[in-house]
Amino acid sequence: MTICKNLFSNIELVARIRVLLRRESRQKQSQVVIDNLSINLFKREILVDNKAVTLSKKEFELLEFLLLNSNVVLTRYQINEHLNRDFDTFRSNNLVDAHIKNLRKKLGSASGVIETVRGVGFKIKSLK
Repeated sequence: MTICKNLFSNIELVARIRVLLRRESRQKQSQVVIDNLSINLFKREILVDNKAVTLSKKEFELLEFLLLNSNVVLTRYQINEHLNRDFDTFRSNNLVDAHIKNLRKKLGSASGVIETVRGVGFKIKSLK
């Protein structure tokens, strides 16, 4: 009788599961508008007061992650895990804070859409 060994690592298994979960949870809506902020998820375009804003890849991924989880308070750990998909290293907590700070700075007058939940993490302002 042959014993079947693991065909791939646990890290790869977790990565594959996450890919499948992301496929299922994607919103069908491509255009999201919150106050004076307009986000087109498919075109990866951000408009604040009808002016284009350029975000880095990580900043856009952070904003998109917050939007796709709009009714959920995300912890720094969850955000860090989403932004840094390498499971072998653990990045410092202030990396998430730095990304949030840079994102808020670039959003300018629309920075209020990212709400801080003290002692827990961050969430996006409620979608209307």
